[in-house]
Amino acid sequence: MAEYKAIHGTTVSNRTSDPLAAGVAGATWATGGAMNTGKNRAYGTGTQTAALAAGGYAPSVTVNVEEYNGTSWSEQNNLPSGRGQGAAGGTQTAACLTGGQISDSTNEILLYDGTSFSTSPVTLNQARQNHAAAGTSTALLSFGGIYSPATYTGKTELFNGSSATEVADLNVGRGELAGFGTSTAALAVGGDSPPASPNSALAESWNGTAWTEVGDLNTGRQQLSGSGSQALGLVFGGEPPRTAAKQKHGMDHLGQKLQI
Repeated sequence: MAEYKAIHGTTVSNRTSDPLAAGVAGATWATGGAMNTGKNRAYGTGTQTAALAAGGYAPSVTVNVEEYNGTSWSEQNNLPSGRGQGAAGGTQTAACLTGGQISDSTNEILLYDGTSFSTSPVTLNQARQNHAAAGTSTALLSFGGIYSPATYTGKTELFNGSSATEVADLNVGRGELAGFGTSTAALAVGGDSPPASPNSALAESWNGTAWTEVGDLNTGRQQLSGSGSQALGLVFGGEPPRTAAKQKHGMDHLGQKLQI
């Protein structure tokens, strides 16, 4: 007799409270306090009531850093240099930024102590931008991305606070993907791998040693965002898959969210 997971694709979750009442599902989005500097492609990490946003484009690359306390944003000490299109992990008071674009792809790692950012003496082995990350400031997994000249990579690196080590690659190299979870239990979801994007619905699971392909997204996309854990994640937004004839950014955007 087939097991429940084999039939439905998921296991049964046991809960001690009503998830709808707790706002896990069936809730609504609300407008929070506006940032002091509007930007896109910024580094972001933290929680709903203790978030951090750094760098990005406003419209050119910026050094701006802001913290959110659940109500409003406040400006903090600037980045050492302007950058965007990178990945971040950790908390509002102990964050780590990896890679991104300064004038070109960078391999720099920046560390935040709750007051200011400093440049780590450790760098990524592979400079990259438009990649994803999962974990903390002392156990951060950086994966995928793009490096010059517009080459897509599946390289995965683990930063432990004192060194960055290359570990197993993604099964499919791609950029503009979403990533979340921890350094030993992460998900890499969606993304772009030109000239077309046949892998924009792909999801891969990391177990601390290797990546394994898991169930695809219902709707393929790149430039998406995600949050949560490997076992209970949320991906949202993004851009429809590119075709060989549509390489430009700025196409119609997807606004729906998917639980995985």
